[in-house]
Amino acid sequence: MAYRLQLAPKLTHTPALPYQISHYLDPLQYAEWHSNADDERLIRQLLEAIGNLEPLPLSGLKPSLPATKDFVSTVPRPYADPRFIESLREPSGAVALCSEFYIEREGDERLRRELDKPCGTTTTIRAPRQTGKSSLLIRGIAQAQARGKVVFIDLQPVEDKYLQSLDDFLRYFSVLIVTKLGLDPIEVEKAWHSPLGAPDQTTSLMEEYVLPKVDTKIVLAIDEADRLLQTTFHSNFFGLIRFWHNRRAIKDLWENLDIVMVISTEPHLLISDVTQSPFNVGLKIRLQDFDEKQVQKLNSRYHSPLEEHKVPDLVEFLSGHPYLTHKALYMMLTEKITWTQLTEIDNTEKWSFGDHLRRYLWLLKDQPQLRTALKQIISHGRCPDETSYYRLLQAGLIKGPDRGSCTCRCKLYKEYLKNKL
Repeated sequence: MAYRLQLAPKLTHTPALPYQISHYLDPLQYAEWHSNADDERLIRQLLEAIGNLEPLPLSGLKPSLPATKDFVSTVPRPYADPRFIESLREPSGAVALCSEFYIEREGDERLRRELDKPCGTTTTIRAPRQTGKSSLLIRGIAQAQARGKVVFIDLQPVEDKYLQSLDDFLRYFSVLIVTKLGLDPIEVEKAWHSPLGAPDQTTSLMEEYVLPKVDTKIVLAIDEADRLLQTTFHSNFFGLIRFWHNRRAIKDLWENLDIVMVISTEPHLLISDVTQSPFNVGLKIRLQDFDEKQVQKLNSRYHSPLEEHKVPDLVEFLSGHPYLTHKALYMMLTEKITWTQLTEIDNTEKWSFGDHLRRYLWLLKDQPQLRTALKQIISHGRCPDETSYYRLLQAGLIKGPDRGSCTCRCKLYKEYLKNKL
């Protein structure tokens, strides 16, 4: 039989122990001491309990479980330490480099191997929105910084004035590269005084100034590259990247340049020409959704708000969608949402996954062919045409080996979209 002697100030309640030890110690018998006046009573209670092998009399605060010598400790339903909950950030955007909530997948190892190669490499990370592309890129950048120079360019916040023509954009692009490497931007102005076109001017700047000036490996990391799909010159830009990739076979100087690009496949909802490919050379990393083991790991890092035997149900409901899985566990923990509440479609639209779901509806609103195709997929498990199948697949709304056998990416999408299309 075990006892806990709890010393507490003279208050109307006794503070709870920290979460990490409370569910082990709270069930144990204890006696309270508040002041010197309790000395005689406390000693008498302890001696009587020890001498008679009986439980301590319950007074003041009650144990969370019955205090008997037959008590067997069991781990309770996993509530989280309030301090842990307060430390959480709502899932949104890239997962910080130091975050314990980043879950590695096969793509992490593939990118590490590629960036470790002594020769120049070209890598494209492609996946639907909120699948973890930028989070993976951040980790690739951290790896690259240990070996050489990194030029990180996020195209999402680029001002529209730089997206009006290929010349405007490549001039801006060149200034970014030179500035981030700590080189002289005057060299960009010199390059632009030549009679060559913008792609040749940019290539000349790289060959004659940037690459010779930097005597170490350079990693050019471009996030949100699909932003250029809104422009009239995107084919020219991606053609330039392909040219740089092929240039390594001709000039060894280009072996000092690694190129990593992040492209969302969501724009396929807006682009009817399925032959348009933002980038198709080098290594292509297509990020997959979490598998059951990875969801279990993430649940554990959130202090297990979902009981372990329910993890397969979560995988079925969200299909391991990285952002939605993070969001579900976060909401269960911070908002005390039950599993039943989480899976009620009306609730998910209102306060769980509403913004995410409504974004897809907005993208589909002017796409009658895709809406019709989705209805067929939901009702019959097949897509009526190859183009719609490809666009919906790349956008991350459906999954399946071919248009004759496909379904919504996850149960949440199916249940939500069948009432909205």
